[in-house]
Amino acid sequence: MSLGRELGGESKVEAMIKKQGVSLILKSIDIVFDREVTFPDTVLVGYRPQQPSLEDKDPAAFKVTASAYSFAQKAIVATSNEALAWIPTVLNLRIVIG
Repeated sequence: MSLGRELGGESKVEAMIKKQGVSLILKSIDIVFDREVTFPDTVLVGYRPQQPSLEDKDPAAFKVTASAYSFAQKAIVATSNEALAWIPTVLNLRIVIG
């Protein structure tokens, strides 16, 4: 919820949690799994926003990269490139796939 805090403080965080105002949805994801992770392990996932490029045509979306670090292996086990989109949130909205 740090993104909500940075955008508008605690009131923005509360609004995102209560599905009010605007929130984020995963638009696309590309994951590369470099190593197998098995139980027991702890994985830390870190995100970094990417600079917008001239090829980005959707003003409601932004891109991030992520790395997953395994404490047991002491190594990066997966990386990803993702596009997130801002959407208006509606109470009781349900998305059914399939």
